[in-house]
Amino acid sequence: MELYSYISRNVDVFEVLTEFREFIRTRDQKVRVIAEFCLSIVSHMLILVSISDTKDVIDVTVMHGKPNVRIFHKFAKALKLVPELQIPTLDLLHLIYAKQFSEYIEYFATLDTAIISRASVIEKVLGVKVIDI
Repeated sequence: MELYSYISRNVDVFEVLTEFREFIRTRDQKVRVIAEFCLSIVSHMLILVSISDTKDVIDVTVMHGKPNVRIFHKFAKALKLVPELQIPTLDLLHLIYAKQFSEYIEYFATLDTAIISRASVIEKVLGVKVIDI
């Protein structure tokens, strides 16, 4: 998730291999292609996340004959939102949990400049209103 988060915030400095360019139509796709390419280079194991909302876990398919694993659905939700929100991983997880309790809270108060700078996007995507305290 940290890799996806970093790439989403710096996606414009990365070049995509020519053979991948025709498959990339959105910023989200570019982030995912770059992240998966990086993962395939640093490891023989490429992880593909299947985001489905079943209880508290998400299935993860691991290629190259490795066993399948499961991850907590909040992390999968964060992976899905990383390209759009473009904030550091820990900040993103805080917001994912705030969203879970959005019916009980009115504001997400913070001094974190990364979150404050993306307040309008966060409100649009998650429905969580960010205020600078």
